[in-house]
Amino acid sequence: MPELAFRISEPGKPTKEVPIKVGLSLGRLDENTVTIVDSKISGRHAHVIEKDGQLVIEDLGSSNHTHVLGGASLKGGESHPLQVGTMIQLGETKLVVVAVGESAGADKTVAAQMITLDGDDEGESGGAAANLALLAAFKAARARLVIANEAIRKIADIDKIEFVIGRKDESANLVIEHQGVSSTHAAIRFEKKRFYIEDLSTNGTFVGNEKLESGQKRHLLPETHVRFGSIDALFVVSADADGNAPDSKRYRNAVEVLIAEGRLPASQRDDAIRDAQNENRHPGEILLQKGLITVEDWLKAFKKAEFFVASGGSGGGAGGAGGGAKNLLIVIVVLLLALVILLIAKPGLLSFGG
Repeated sequence: MPELAFRISEPGKPTKEVPIKVGLSLGRLDENTVTIVDSKISGRHAHVIEKDGQLVIEDLGSSNHTHVLGGASLKGGESHPLQVGTMIQLGETKLVVVAVGESAGADKTVAAQMITLDGDDEGESGGAAANLALLAAFKAARARLVIANEAIRKIADIDKIEFVIGRKDESANLVIEHQGVSSTHAAIRFEKKRFYIEDLSTNGTFVGNEKLESGQKRHLLPETHVRFGSIDALFVVSADADGNAPDSKRYRNAVEVLIAEGRLPASQRDDAIRDAQNENRHPGEILLQKGLITVEDWLKAFKKAEFFVASGGSGGGAGGAGGGAKNLLIVIVVLLLALVILLIAKPGLLSFGG
């Protein structure tokens, strides 16, 4: 039988794991093995004992009871067996039982943790089917962070449904070694098939230009600019909450916008598109990783690419004669617009003679 642990999710704090042993106690008082500061939790709320050779959690007469998700609400003296996937809620804190060091059952653990974090009625009653649907959505999203700072450039796959960013290895899934990043800076969580970011720092987490308050959560949309202290990052997914993949043409169009505006040498186009295809990423990630553009450069181009009419080229490259003709067309349109504006401002330019 594998050793078990509680994976504990307290609001506003990173997830932690505590080995489950006989005598482990949970409650609001410091004397407990696990102290949880929550007004809805009793001083000594519940503990772990052994019954018939099996570890169980027993309620200690708590005021608000010990809730087994998808099961009973335990009152004083009532207990429930603990096994991998068992989910428990104490006040606002949620716990899932996981196997220590187990890798083969990782998908089952992730799916169980999804329900624990979501805490919605559909998840609690949906059973295995709901777990698998959530797990499939999480995997299909392939969420990642592209860190694009002058000194730090890397792409980090968000491979856990609670993904912590910070400066120290022991508390972070993504370590950013920079003095502007707090030891535990922020957490990205997958809830109800969407990604949310929560600030846990002293130096600030920004979504776009907005600074989050400490403990504040914000829904992350695809292609969102995130900043941890002074470190810029781009949040990217391969599928949205409805399972729809982004439009690959828009990514290529964004590259064309960058070239047309002089932010990217045309010589980099084909390499970026080829590398993106080989690595199953989009061209913006490659360009950011190489330090050829900034996050702001990419997002401005990506926004304009929604209205950009691309040439009808074929294959992996978007260059060649079609790309050159398109760039020339853009220049002509810009010049014509400038001429119209000038004539409106100074109509006398159309007068000839004295």
